[in-house]
Amino acid sequence: MPRGVDDHTALTLFTSAYMSEIVACRITGIPKGQTEAAISTGLSHGQAMSTSSSQALRNMIPSFVNQFVSMIK
Repeated sequence: MPRGVDDHTALTLFTSAYMSEIVACRITGIPKGQTEAAISTGLSHGQAMSTSSSQALRNMIPSFVNQFVSMIK
């Protein structure tokens, strides 16, 4: 393989590992009570998870930006 392809593959794998950790940590960081409160108001489990994941996304954005800046450096 050409050298550029190897570099691109390594950078992609490295960054995707960090991005998956960011997502996993932020989703597990949402208090369980928020999901329970959404379900108690009559939302289905899927709707409650959608509400919780939108809150997690707000917390993920600074970490995503930090990771992209580190990748560009």
